[in-house]
Amino acid sequence: MTPEAIERLWNDRVDTHVEIARLSATLRIRLLAACGPVVSHFGFVSPTVISTASVLVDPASTTHLLEELTLNGWVVDDLKGTRLLPRPSVTLRHPDKTCLLNVYYLMPGSRADPEDAFDLLWERRSLLQIGDLTVPSLDRTLVVLLLALALTGQLPGSSRAVNGFEVALVRMKAISTPDEIDDIVTTAWQLHATAALHGLLTAWDREFEHVPLLPERYAMWRLKVGSADRVTRALLAVVEAPRGRRSAVAKASLQHLERFPGPVSVLRSARIVVTAKARLQNATPSDPRGSGWSAAAASLG
Repeated sequence: MTPEAIERLWNDRVDTHVEIARLSATLRIRLLAACGPVVSHFGFVSPTVISTASVLVDPASTTHLLEELTLNGWVVDDLKGTRLLPRPSVTLRHPDKTCLLNVYYLMPGSRADPEDAFDLLWERRSLLQIGDLTVPSLDRTLVVLLLALALTGQLPGSSRAVNGFEVALVRMKAISTPDEIDDIVTTAWQLHATAALHGLLTAWDREFEHVPLLPERYAMWRLKVGSADRVTRALLAVVEAPRGRRSAVAKASLQHLERFPGPVSVLRSARIVVTAKARLQNATPSDPRGSGWSAAAASLG
């Protein structure tokens, strides 16, 4: 990519962050800027050229925001992704922009109740000057967590950086005080993100026991169903665990179930997990108060 193309991409990302921040303020929707200018503000350098502007939105307002974005010329580019489960974000493109827009309705790596998780992010928010506007954004601790996920290939569209994770760990630790590291670890625990951030916590000699039985509210949002029993939540924990951790999570999951599940229960839960994308309707990714809950979910009861 030429220097001119990189400069235009950066300017488009800044303009997009400002545009989306203004729109969300008009709509009274809570929205947080992430990546790009936010990463730079806190002194970090991305290992690759980022071609997207990324924001996190209050999950309950996701459908409303996407509807307004489409009215402003944005087009859904990727809603479901290529993996087994739906993406935690929606990617949009605009004919006048060189950058894409990622709207996250679930905090990557977090397995907490999505609305509770966003409340925590909002409570911790920073205020950044982006362009000519003061924009709410993720704070420094949450930027560290997102970088760790990106460098281990756990963000949509990201791939594990060769030696990048180890280099980032050294840099993060070098510029972080012990109190800041404690805050990072505590926040990871509050967000139920210890499984996704296992490598980061282990490298820092800070690790909490992972509880594989996910909160029901998280499973409901992730799988687009009205309820999720213990077997379904345990299976979802295994599916979402990093590959190197799935065996350990599976063993721990069995210990947390009240009894060993029978084949009928396992097959029913497996069907719920593998059909999650079929219940994801266009432009209504996860809003329980919108039309994101399709009638197909009722057939699983």
